[in-house]
Amino acid sequence: MISVRASIKSASFIFALVTSLMAGLGKAIVINEIHHNPPDNTVRQEFIELFNPSEDEVNLGGWRLSGAVNYVFSEGVTIDAGAYLVIAEDPDTLRETLNVSAFGPYEGKLDSDGETLRLRNPSDEVVDLVDYRTGFPWPVASSGEGASMELLNPSLDNSLGSSWKASAPQVSLNEATLLGYKDNSWDWRAGDSEASNPISDWRYEEFKFDNSWARGAQSPIGYGRVNGVTLNTTLNEMRGNYSSVFLRNDFDVAIGEIPSVINVHYVADDGFVLWINGQEVERMNYDGEPSFGARASGTGDEGKEYTKVIKNPGAFLVEGKNTIAVQLFNSSPSNSDLGFDLEIIRPKLEEAVYTPSPGSRNTAFSSNSLPNIRKVRHEPEMPSSSDSVIVGAKVTDPDGVLSVTLEYCVIGPGSFVPAKIPHPVPNIPVNNPQQDNPDYEKGWISVPMLKNGNQGDFASEEDVYSALIPANENRSLVRYRIIIEDAKGARIRAPFIDDPSLNFAYFVYNGIPNYEGQAGSSLEALPVYHLITRKSDYADCYAYNGGKQINQGTQARFYYNWQGAMVYDGVVYDNIKYRLRGANGRYH
Repeated sequence: MISVRASIKSASFIFALVTSLMAGLGKAIVINEIHHNPPDNTVRQEFIELFNPSEDEVNLGGWRLSGAVNYVFSEGVTIDAGAYLVIAEDPDTLRETLNVSAFGPYEGKLDSDGETLRLRNPSDEVVDLVDYRTGFPWPVASSGEGASMELLNPSLDNSLGSSWKASAPQVSLNEATLLGYKDNSWDWRAGDSEASNPISDWRYEEFKFDNSWARGAQSPIGYGRVNGVTLNTTLNEMRGNYSSVFLRNDFDVAIGEIPSVINVHYVADDGFVLWINGQEVERMNYDGEPSFGARASGTGDEGKEYTKVIKNPGAFLVEGKNTIAVQLFNSSPSNSDLGFDLEIIRPKLEEAVYTPSPGSRNTAFSSNSLPNIRKVRHEPEMPSSSDSVIVGAKVTDPDGVLSVTLEYCVIGPGSFVPAKIPHPVPNIPVNNPQQDNPDYEKGWISVPMLKNGNQGDFASEEDVYSALIPANENRSLVRYRIIIEDAKGARIRAPFIDDPSLNFAYFVYNGIPNYEGQAGSSLEALPVYHLITRKSDYADCYAYNGGKQINQGTQARFYYNWQGAMVYDGVVYDNIKYRLRGANGRYH
């Protein structure tokens, strides 16, 4: 028996409700990011992010979230102009996994398949509403792939699915050293008093140094003899006089290169607290609030390099200068040694890592609003070989729609074209990604979609663009996709890039043929399924040739190696993957 794994989210043409707003006031606060289906369901990482697009601070006391979850903001909670606020399923988990502070916990749970979120003011008026879903035109990668669902721009209508995208992965950035070991730009100050008043001010870029600071020191910094560490800056006066040292440095992040992950490598004896742009990102052997007279809670493992992997550094990194602040502690003023050095690395990611961005500007942010597309459908839904087909879509853009183009490709009976090339059997390299099939991009035909074109039942709707596909022979698979460009040059293609279905499709079918003296109509009591695939792939899957049977006890037996299109009740689920079901008895 064949086992099929399908991604059918593009078939869900469910759309958001119209947002209810306070009459005449517009949106004071915007629901800006939703993480409704984390990749690991055992980690309570769901959250909702709000954004204040106004020029004024907003008092959220008495405001509440309702619908999918319930949460009431306490009196005194405010959100600054241009600032973000996060409400989490579990604030501690969010702090540990995504380095962001959040309100919460809220009551309830964000449904993985979609639900309604409402933000209400103290008068119980709905300020913002999002009825999110998980299939086109809503993002797909945000449903269990690790990404969140991000609003492209706070000015967009967030009731429309195409106003949202999955949080963008870092895929094109090479490894880079943002700050290296033995850097010679460290500034330090003895911990014989606090470095600033208020105590935290010295951790931020705006802090002004006074003459108590030594400038331009090279790390490692410390005193005494630290195993495995050669000190470049020696603090000769520290032993017996003070137990902590304040350290500062900075590094630059290029425009457009905020990473989704950074690695902090360090050696430390004894303890420290590390902040970047004022936000704590790591600590070792220190408990409680830092103060100049405090001591490390333990001794470090001299010479050992530690690594802290920090996800979502966009919560605190900025394009341009970023400030590092370290408060280094000894376990005792009389201790015989102290040592510290660190480096910050932006790793090269071999595969896309979808990372949410709570508490910071969305990774999917676009200053040029992308076109909105929804209500994509074709008529008739189940065409026969005598039917031409109208494809329509509702398209809008605040900058104006320049063009809408339909691309379609006709796959004749017995000529299926997979999007990926299957691995050869029986020795399937399950850890290697399948290669793109160059034939998938061949044979596409482009035709303009017009507002006043052949609209059929679309004619009564505004902003609908349509085009006609000629009739095709029985059992043809017709794939199509839509390209939109706005007046400012922003361009999108639907389905979107994170959608594994890659295209919309319909199946031309004249119905069940007569069989063994029985009329086709008599066979319609049972549902009809079609699996459209290449003959050679089907044969390799069943392994009629014994030399292609996959050895039992290997992961290859569970690998979905072949692609096809599944058709049921007139709906096409294209580019699904399948394998032979069963374990030891699958070939018997």
